[in-house]
Amino acid sequence: MRLNPAEYKCPTHGVDLTGEVTVAVEDSVFTVQIVTFVRGVVGRPAGPKPFKVAVTCPGQADASQPHSLICTGTYAQ
Repeated sequence: MRLNPAEYKCPTHGVDLTGEVTVAVEDSVFTVQIVTFVRGVVGRPAGPKPFKVAVTCPGQADASQPHSLICTGTYAQ
């Protein structure tokens, strides 16, 4: 899966969240594919598809609290 942008970081802590975003997008794509299959829709639209997922930044070792972030972009399989 290719994400655009290719990298996601917490703007507050600089923590790389790309892995968490990728997993969240893959989970949401899998759910959409299952629903599409059950409804009997055939085919898949070409081109990048938009996404919006919530991930959690763990904060830093200096006792910062974890916090949620909403990440958006597009993906292509």
